[in-house]
Amino acid sequence: RRSDAIVKTSVTSNAGPSSFEWVLLVYVFGVCISLALLLKEVWIIRKLYIQGRKSKDGVWTVIETGKDTSPFSAFRYVFLSSRSNYDETQLRMILQHEEQHGHLLHFIDLLALQLVRVAFWFHPLIYIYGKRLQMVHEYQADHRVENQPDVYGNFLIEQAMLQPAPSLTHSFNRSPIKN
Repeated sequence: RRSDAIVKTSVTSNAGPSSFEWVLLVYVFGVCISLALLLKEVWIIRKLYIQGRKSKDGVWTVIETGKDTSPFSAFRYVFLSSRSNYDETQLRMILQHEEQHGHLLHFIDLLALQLVRVAFWFHPLIYIYGKRLQMVHEYQADHRVENQPDVYGNFLIEQAMLQPAPSLTHSFNRSPIKN
């Protein structure tokens, strides 16, 4: 009988990965790079913390890094190059400014934004939103510190000339000094 004789043929395809697989591969590669950049930022902050000289100032732990960077904060830590680079008024302005970031939980916003940036690394609105969010954070912190606008403004301009801080932190050189 002919029905008993079934001819089996195998079809092999050398077409390679589908377009969906390529898109998925590019997406995963982008996530890996974004995650690596985030972990690099965390590593930099950790390294500055470990190597820095620590002292308490109220609820804040001030970490003197010895690096020529603008002051920045993460959690309840304020990182600055050295206390000797600032007079008492400037140091109080830094601590008041960074305290406002802490009270308003801005670090949680930045951390959540960084995690969203890892997942949606390809979307340009994430980066625009991130810059806008940091600007709003700086306006909020500056608004609560501005008791001497001329002195504070000059201080912000001086700090803008220093090296930038890790993007996971709040920094004086991101302050909207033009406005």
